[in-house]
Amino acid sequence: MLSNLTRWWYKSEQAAVNGAFLTDNLFPNPETSTVTMVREVGSLDEFKAILKEAGDKLVVVDFTATWCGPCKQIGPEFVKESEKPENKDVIFLKVDVDEAEDVSSACGISCMPTFQFYKNGEKVFEFSGANPKQLVQQLEQTKEKIHQKVTMVPYVKNLAEFQAKLKEAGDRLVVVDFTASWCGPCKMIGPKFEQLSEKSEYKDVIFLKVDVDNAEDVSAHYQIRAMPTFLFFRNGQKVGEVVGAKEENIVEKLNALKNN
Repeated sequence: MLSNLTRWWYKSEQAAVNGAFLTDNLFPNPETSTVTMVREVGSLDEFKAILKEAGDKLVVVDFTATWCGPCKQIGPEFVKESEKPENKDVIFLKVDVDEAEDVSSACGISCMPTFQFYKNGEKVFEFSGANPKQLVQQLEQTKEKIHQKVTMVPYVKNLAEFQAKLKEAGDRLVVVDFTASWCGPCKMIGPKFEQLSEKSEYKDVIFLKVDVDNAEDVSAHYQIRAMPTFLFFRNGQKVGEVVGAKEENIVEKLNALKNN
């Protein structure tokens, strides 16, 4: 890891080699440059502190890498979103996966770019890929849910928390989406799972998510072998299972179990 002084020296040397003026590269003219609203995170402690300070504000994180072509394509779009007046209450963060390995490891990042959305310190959504339309769409949808105080499906962090939630649920039906950030079918069914959680007919059903990479103890305990897998619980006991990304299969199982 390079120190700040070493980075400064390196940039200075590169500027000299390339025939560029040092002031143009390191000290931009404030009258001609724009200040980005994206904050770069350097460590896991800093990341956790920002999430805590953000409270119930929406936090969007761009996990990127300097060598990643798609990251370079979507990066400017991410900055544009951060500068829009309608996003003034959203906190935009950037994590270089090579510079802040502890953050990317803790967040289960396996491909770039990956965008994660947080509220109250909890991850509420995630997608991977350099799709500007998807970025804008998800920003709007998540902001709207927060504005309407819609409860988003929470992620469970570990086995102890998972079992506590099952105990708390009692005889209410609990449905759990075991997912992974690198899983294509998971990305397809994820938004539909969120939509199911908002339907009035399932208001008494508890919806949860488990990222199999971030909560390995949960997925290991329940012997999850494929993603997505949906497990159904009542009174702490598993009462059903659906493997695969077919919404109709999930709905069929939900309807069969919710009134039992």
